[in-house]
Amino acid sequence: MAATLAVTHVLSAILLVLAGFSLLQRTLGGAGRAPDVELASGVLVAMIGVWLLWRALRNRSATREGGSAKTSGILAVTTGLVPCPLTTFVMVYAVSHGVVLAGLAVSMAMAIGLVTTLALFALGAIFARDKTLRILNRFGDWPRRIGRGLEVFGAAGVAAFGIYVASNS
Repeated sequence: MAATLAVTHVLSAILLVLAGFSLLQRTLGGAGRAPDVELASGVLVAMIGVWLLWRALRNRSATREGGSAKTSGILAVTTGLVPCPLTTFVMVYAVSHGVVLAGLAVSMAMAIGLVTTLALFALGAIFARDKTLRILNRFGDWPRRIGRGLEVFGAAGVAAFGIYVASNS
């Protein structure tokens, strides 16, 4: 999921610049923004958040039903559709100075760094989760209830983030 998010985030900026999406004709103050892509991404993220919230409120865990990896992948792609502003600046500079390959190399290095950072954070969360669950299993049913509440809260947060992105694009 980290790789999908990071690569989509960086690649959308590269494609935006290389396609000449009128970015080169604007001032640098407008660089890095693609309102239509941001709006579409926000709407898709909000829709996924509403779907996750509906699933959480049905009193079933998303992981027990299967398909959560597919949902995570779709969420990673739609979130990553918002072009990376730093990659956009790098690529605008590279294209305007005729060093496109150097711009691509820097962009790919940033994507590798982003993937590595997100993956290490996720691995840390996984290891902390296992240790925490071992401790919480001693306390009966209340950790499951807290987990369900967090699932609902997280899904609502994804929906709210999508609405925020869509409304600010």
